[in-house]
Amino acid sequence: MPANAQGPSIPEATAGEDLSAKRKIQLKFKLRRIFGEMYVGKRMKRHGLRRARKTFSPSPGARVLEVGSEDGSFTEWFDRLWPQVTMEGLEVDPVHAEACAAWAESSGRAPKLTFRRGNLLDLEANRAYDLILCFDVLGYIADDARAITRLSEALRPGGRLVIHQPNVRYREFSGTMHHISNEESGKITEGHVRHGYSPEGLARLLEAGGLTIEKLECWHGPYSDLAHKVYRWCERPSFLRIAALPVLDLLWWVDSMLPHAHGNTVFAVARIKQDGASNG
Repeated sequence: MPANAQGPSIPEATAGEDLSAKRKIQLKFKLRRIFGEMYVGKRMKRHGLRRARKTFSPSPGARVLEVGSEDGSFTEWFDRLWPQVTMEGLEVDPVHAEACAAWAESSGRAPKLTFRRGNLLDLEANRAYDLILCFDVLGYIADDARAITRLSEALRPGGRLVIHQPNVRYREFSGTMHHISNEESGKITEGHVRHGYSPEGLARLLEAGGLTIEKLECWHGPYSDLAHKVYRWCERPSFLRIAALPVLDLLWWVDSMLPHAHGNTVFAVARIKQDGASNG
């Protein structure tokens, strides 16, 4: 899989490496039920999504897709939050997709919760979904306009697309602001072809794909940067990471309560037109 598709090139794993990775992913499902999401970025994103979910929660019986479901963290979490919908995860990495699918089967969550391998750019699901979730995926895709078109075409009339991406401008807790170029983004996150979008840039991309913006916000102010620093200090050994979780939650709460002029991520909810027509 080329780096300009849904993710970076994935080397062939040995049988031992494949089995080890699958066991690690399935262990994550167990740990998340006890401690919640333990990685700082995903944990803070969950807090934001929990607060914002009333703006995009699907109706009972809806069909929901998460593209770039990775280790299943958000797909499984939303499946628990929305017990009356059908939840699907699409992931380009075969190890992640197979491990999540095996876990869903063994835990009795399938077929209400399913995972499969697939590339967003090859998605052919004509008007199949009521809601599509796309969290921090577009940074891996060079042809992001094509990606949005695929997502738009997969939504039923009136369906919604929920997007979360890093802001192209990053503010540290100290106040120092960085503009992260496309060239630098690959050094920060392997496989990235861009770091993120400005709010205006993401809005233009979505509108060009025939979507109407319903909500556009910047999330994660200066205390989110401090939370990432705390996480890095406590990342090893693993028990320190668990001990730091209440601190991360407190920093997110402080960050969400204080007004700030800049957010390090961009969140958007966009709706396909009722007639399914595209402007693009």
